[in-house]
Amino acid sequence: MMFTRQCKYGITSGLAAAYLIGSLSQGFAQNMGDMIHDRTLVLGNEQVQTVSAGRNVTLNGTQVLGNVMAGREVEGSNCSIQGSLMAGRDVQLSNCSSVAAVSAGRALNLSNTTVNGNVSAGTAMTLSGATIHGNASAGGEVSLRNTRIDQTLSATVPRLVLDSTTVDSIKLGAPSTALNNGVFISSNNNSHVITNNSVITSGNGIVINGRSGNNLVTVGPGSLSNVNGYTVKSSATQTTVITPDGSVYVNGSKVSGDGPASYSEYRTQFTQAPNVHGPGWSDDGVSTRNPEEMGAAMAEQVVELTNNSVVTGNITFEGGRGRVIVHNGSRFEGTVEGGTVQRN
Repeated sequence: MMFTRQCKYGITSGLAAAYLIGSLSQGFAQNMGDMIHDRTLVLGNEQVQTVSAGRNVTLNGTQVLGNVMAGREVEGSNCSIQGSLMAGRDVQLSNCSSVAAVSAGRALNLSNTTVNGNVSAGTAMTLSGATIHGNASAGGEVSLRNTRIDQTLSATVPRLVLDSTTVDSIKLGAPSTALNNGVFISSNNNSHVITNNSVITSGNGIVINGRSGNNLVTVGPGSLSNVNGYTVKSSATQTTVITPDGSVYVNGSKVSGDGPASYSEYRTQFTQAPNVHGPGWSDDGVSTRNPEEMGAAMAEQVVELTNNSVVTGNITFEGGRGRVIVHNGSRFEGTVEGGTVQRN
């Protein structure tokens, strides 16, 4: 099967799908309705309603009227996405516009792209010539150049450099506390809709399905979800999993019940158990220090404003050991919480 097309007249596939692809290969733009595939979708210069793939999505000049969802990676160029974009792994967009929001389970790279809402990356975030009208958050390294972020930038890096960039406010937190808000769930229940056994009870999220293997649940602070009978909830510093048999695991270690001592052992015995990522979590139950301990032990964090960069609001260092360096031509108009200001 190559893909399934949904429209108000029903579902078409097989020869009809082959005809549509043939037409597109001749350069004709088509309104394709909902594009759904259990593996990979590659779309060209056409208009579609929504896009969902179990693995990868590629958009080349594509106009998407709704959401884009991929279990793995999304790559787009010269595209328009009026809904939200969510990927279990990496997202890379170049010269794209009208995107409602972007969430990447791993790395996010936006070049000359406008996002009307929030963006988040589980690991690294690279923004070049980007405009973000909402918040931006990253769990790893952050690179900013010729970019505008209208609300708060949240990160965990020891050093953050703004290059010709304007940000409203900045918050640097301890590594264990900076995870994406909301919930991202990838399920293999062989359906493209949220089903009764994969329910997001609070926070944002989506269910994306494919043939490949295990469920993945990534939660941020204050989230609660239920996947195939497994309850996953989190606070700012810990993630808890309650299994169908009543065993309770906190940050990967069993605290009650009859299950194995660690969640990694549990998953070897019960293959339907989701792969969990969240604040303080380790499959092996390795203890993690709380944010206060990490803040006391960590080195000084630095925010550096270069090449006419501007921060109009406050800069917060949650670890309490921060320094803001403002180079000539740049401006910092707010106040510092947990640090000092150095003006060169």
